[in-house]
Amino acid sequence: RRRPVVIRRTHLTAVSLLEGLLRARFGIDLSDAPSRLSWAPRTLLRAFLRSPRAVGTIREFSRASGLSINAFRAIEKDLGCARFEGLATRLRADVYKWLVSVGVDRTVVEEYLGIEDRSHLRRACTMAGIAVPWHGE
Repeated sequence: RRRPVVIRRTHLTAVSLLEGLLRARFGIDLSDAPSRLSWAPRTLLRAFLRSPRAVGTIREFSRASGLSINAFRAIEKDLGCARFEGLATRLRADVYKWLVSVGVDRTVVEEYLGIEDRSHLRRACTMAGIAVPWHGE
């Protein structure tokens, strides 16, 4: 006998919806992030996935994620990043590669991550010294 499932509005966050869609469509779980994301502390990754469009500045990301600016600075220091922008670019590029690699349409990934102009991310990747995520497409 089946029972109804209660879904509360407070449970409908960007991360929970993304988790549900990825699990239903591709059979993957956000807790099973690929090795290319193992460098990112889970707290940081979940905060990023909760609101990737809000990662313009450290202050915006802090506000959107609920992590303090000091917590971000400590994460930056632990990861050896000189600037927050480089850290945010690396997150954005690695999540882009991950989602596209499991079959999520590129335009959906770009919309989710807030990539309105690919040239901006390309420049940010160059400045951060990381590969452009769609290199080789």
